[in-house]
Amino acid sequence: LGCRVKVDQNVGTVKYIGEVKGYPGEWVGVDWDDPERGKHCGIINGEKYFETREPTSGSMVKLSKLNAFETLENAILDRYVHFEIDVLDENLVREAQEYCGASLFQVVGLEELARQQSRVEWLTDVSVSNSNTRYVGNVSCLKRLRILDLSSTLIWSWKNVADMARQIPTLESINLSSNRIQFPSEADIDKLEPSFGNLKHINLNKCGISKWEDIIFIARLWPMILSLSLEGNQIENIAEPNTAVIFKALEELNLSFNKISSFEEICKLGHIGRLKSLHVMGNDIKTINLEPIPFNAKLNIFKRMMKLNLKENPLLEKAFVFNELDKLPTLRELNISVNDGSQYDEVFSLAVGLIQDLQVFNKIHLTKEDRRGAEYDTWKKFAPMWRKCEKDPNLKQKFFCECRAYSNLADRYGSPTLYFSASKLPSLIKIKIENPETGENFEKKVPKKMSVQALQGLIIKFFKRENTIPFLKYVDSNHSDLIVELDNTSKSLDYYSVQNGDTILFRW
Repeated sequence: LGCRVKVDQNVGTVKYIGEVKGYPGEWVGVDWDDPERGKHCGIINGEKYFETREPTSGSMVKLSKLNAFETLENAILDRYVHFEIDVLDENLVREAQEYCGASLFQVVGLEELARQQSRVEWLTDVSVSNSNTRYVGNVSCLKRLRILDLSSTLIWSWKNVADMARQIPTLESINLSSNRIQFPSEADIDKLEPSFGNLKHINLNKCGISKWEDIIFIARLWPMILSLSLEGNQIENIAEPNTAVIFKALEELNLSFNKISSFEEICKLGHIGRLKSLHVMGNDIKTINLEPIPFNAKLNIFKRMMKLNLKENPLLEKAFVFNELDKLPTLRELNISVNDGSQYDEVFSLAVGLIQDLQVFNKIHLTKEDRRGAEYDTWKKFAPMWRKCEKDPNLKQKFFCECRAYSNLADRYGSPTLYFSASKLPSLIKIKIENPETGENFEKKVPKKMSVQALQGLIIKFFKRENTIPFLKYVDSNHSDLIVELDNTSKSLDYYSVQNGDTILFRW
């Protein structure tokens, strides 16, 4: 009982073997992974034979209907060694003969080459996914194997997995996704653990795991793994792991597409000492509310985590979320979903402006110009809030906790009073327009509300270059290191905070 079986392409777990009242012969009661394959809940004619996960995921099948099992040894031989030379393309053989002036036998010396290449002991990466592999066999000849894909097979026992790892000491990565593997007993854990000493990467995606406690238990088999993937399970709650026993070397953890709805659960992983990369895509996290700390302090969790993937979570109030994430001490890369494309620039500016050490956002490596522009946008956006608390130290302290980056932004770009003073200036501003490559320049008074596109037209007309469009940047007169690309031609100069005395740089 508990082993895995397959009928055609449908896979399930054996829950009963024996007679069924009213039906001759021996039957196998199966709880199918796909509930639509089943017919009942283990009850036939009022008598209960076994439990099922779903009301209709169970059925009885004859032994003769089950697909034949195979060993890992045979599955590898079938996929990688047994071949016929006549599968070689006849045209390729003929072309090789003509090109080399060789006989057919000389060309079909390729057979010997193929035999050499297919020798099992040379294999380093093997996949037997979707096979009927259930047992191990003798695989000790796999002297160089590092990566093994056993996804969607009939493997059902950690004893079998341990046997594979023991026979293949070079094995570093194993994919067990889409299997249902029974947990070993407490007594077996210590016996099996030495077999996994060299394993570094384990994939347990879509394995029907719902309890984090089961992960904590089974992780005792492989305390020194570097990466663990648990994508596509049904985990809702997390308990803090004892890192003196498990996850001692864990650097990457994937919990994407589970059922986690609170980031507080994620924070229970914060003391995994070597964790660098955490993936929680496709859960139901709506907000992030971390422990209150001073605006110039960092939390004592996730001390090495540099990458956080939050894509496909329904995050609300992104400014609040980004401000909270700034509390993480080493966060350098963030991925989130921006469903409304028209808001991407605003979200980009908020993420980069509020998470002060961010280096990569949605796989975009940030340039100095990206950071300056985003910080300046953030400086402007929160200026009205700063102004309301400017003269009240308590309110200002509260504001700095709600916008942790603002104290540094004010130091870098000046007091926001400059922004309000600039907004009261006349509608015309005098700017210098310059090509730094040629030295060509002129000065011009233009409306603050002039669009970037109109300014491009002005430059084209002045320099009589009607077949080319200039690319524009501006240099803040008060902060010469602040150079911002004017990359949205529909926006006004005022939108980019171009002020009197600023310089517009252009190139063709």
